[in-house]
Formats: sequence, structure tokens, C-alpha cells
Amino acid sequence: MKTKSFLKSAMLIAVLISGIMIISCEKDNETPVVENKQSSYLSTGSPKNVLDLGKAQHLFDNYEKRAIEIQNYEKQFKGDFLTSRSVTFDYQELKNYLDYIEKYADKADIPIKGLRFYFGKYPYDHYKYPGQQMLFFNPTIHHTLKDGSIKEVAYAIDESESELKIRILNELDHTIPQNQKSSLKNSNLTSMIEQGGQVSPPDGN
Repeated sequence: MKTKSFLKSAMLIAVLISGIMIISCEKDNETPVVENKQSSYLSTGSPKNVLDLGKAQHLFDNYEKRAIEIQNYEKQFKGDFLTSRSVTFDYQELKNYLDYIEKYADKADIPIKGLRFYFGKYPYDHYKYPGQQMLFFNPTIHHTLKDGSIKEVAYAIDESESELKIRILNELDHTIPQNQKSSLKNSNLTSMIEQGGQVSPPDGN
């Protein structure tokens, strides 16, 4: 009798342990889904605007003509100036940046419409790229104006209150007169702007 009772107890314990292991495994399998939330911006298929190689060459050659004119002008201020032909951004940095703006968009409950690239120019006393052209970029959203029309605008995030708010960057809108713009220099806003990249020339080829 004792042997049978022992066997029954052993079998019961084994069943309980198996059940616990199964539940544990199921929870382990669920964990990545909870911790690694999928992006709201998933691929919807192949890109629509992949540029034909021949057209790319044509566009580059068109700019080359203008680049020489820019170079000749800039040499008045910096004798060894070379006009930039490209800006290369680190791929991992771009992935990190996209993750950064998507997280803020989710928190503020706004859909990102696009990325707006701006042309800029480093000052002549810049330590690495004196006087060189550069790029920086910011996400955009659709914004309804007072007249009811919709405009795609760049924005920053206002975290001064418990609820995140959107601040439209009119300072980066070329259609607004300069004397009607405020300054972003002393702003406490959270920037969504990415900049940097390897400017060539003078870097690389």
C-alpha cells in the first residue's frame, strides 16, 4: 500500500512540475512580445521612388556644373575650399534616430507623415567642415491651419507639462518672412532634428 501511495504521490508531483514548466515556458515566450513592442511604422511593400541609375548619374552631373560655380565663389573666403558632393550618414545611427522619433510620436499620439531634409552651411570657423554645405532633417506631421487647409510641417516636442505637446517649427519655414520668426536658440523644446554625416569633400571621395 505504501508503495502504491508513494507512486501516486510521485506521479502527482511530476504532473504538477510539468504544468509549472509549461506555464513558465509560455510566459517566457510571451515576454519578448511585451518588452519589444512592434513599431507602428511597418513596411507596406517595396519603395515607390527608387531612382534609375542613369537618371541618378544625370542629376549628379547637373549638380557638378553648379558645384564648380559654388567652389569658385567660396574660394574668395577660403582658398582651398572644395564643394561638397555628398553626405554619408551611419546606417545604425539612422536606425537609432528613427526609433527615437517613433517613440516620441507614440507618446504624443501623433502620426509621422515624413522626413524633411534641410540644407545648411557650417560656419567658416568650424573645426572640421569650414564653410561646407550640410544636411539636417526633422520629422513632419499634417497640421490644420486656421483657414482649414492642411500643411505638412516640422515640429519639436514640448515636455514642460505632464502631457506631451507639439510645437510647430515656423522658424524653419522658408515661406515665413524672417522678421516674423522667433528664435530657437534658447528653446527648452525637445529636438527631433538629426544632423551630422560625413561630408565629402573634404572627407573621403
